[in-house]
Amino acid sequence: MSAEHERPRPTLAEVARRSLEELNRAVVPRAGPLPLPTPVPPARPKKPSTPALSDDCARLLEHVARHPEATIDERADALGMDRNAEGRARSFLLKAGFITRTGAIGKQPLFGLTEKGKDWARERGIPLLKEDTGTLHEALCRRSEGSFTRDVEGARSIRPGNISGVLPDRLLVLDDGLRIAIQVCDANTAAYEADRLARLAADRTVDGAVLVAATRAKAGMVRRTLAALVAGPTGDRAAGAPLPDAGLPAPAAADRPDPLGATAELRALVHRKVLITDAAAIEKRQFRWADLVARWRAAAKEARDAAS
Repeated sequence: MSAEHERPRPTLAEVARRSLEELNRAVVPRAGPLPLPTPVPPARPKKPSTPALSDDCARLLEHVARHPEATIDERADALGMDRNAEGRARSFLLKAGFITRTGAIGKQPLFGLTEKGKDWARERGIPLLKEDTGTLHEALCRRSEGSFTRDVEGARSIRPGNISGVLPDRLLVLDDGLRIAIQVCDANTAAYEADRLARLAADRTVDGAVLVAATRAKAGMVRRTLAALVAGPTGDRAAGAPLPDAGLPAPAAADRPDPLGATAELRALVHRKVLITDAAAIEKRQFRWADLVARWRAAAKEARDAAS
């Protein structure tokens, strides 16, 4: 047969179309023709529900999300922003409802995210704080922990477990095994915090217990309540000089709570182990953590020698 009478070979598209037509003829009586595939348009990327921010505002908002414990000056230094630029960005975020003031350390205000700010952070994959304590509480915990670890060489923070019915906010362990529990008081009652301090002081695995109150007035309330809690029947005080800023005044001869049993041993442990202070005192460095650690270490050694 000559080349001009040869039939051209079908293309791949024609073969596919014929096969589909044959398949349709076979199944039409039962199910009807098979639909031809239709192209699916690509999904459009979801736009963030929160508005875009300027570079300065976005950087500052992310820093607030990651570091609620930072003061205004610390945040500006960390971001490399001058005070005017930081102030403009902070004012915009406050007015726009992204951040809110959560408290203060002395005269330095602290800021945290609002729900609008949290939505902005979530859409951009920025981790948020746990909601079980609150922004101010977590900020005070971080500042107290940071102050201690900067002043005391070899101190590290570990995940605290239950200690005599108390779950400390932070547990700091030194190279020689000394264990210091830190409690932060910003919202709980003075009675609640005093009970926790007494239990931590009575626990033999804790060498020091620190309460950092949000304000000086709150620290005073806890101090007076703890004095009443550990007072003996005649309101006597334990012998020995108390730790700085933790001097417990002689309680009034009023009704004294006594859930743990006010023994001379408990009073001595409280005076030897407990430090009650406030956030502003830590910021002003009214005492040195290293000096307190030296006293706690000496007291722990004395207790071990007495027990042996």
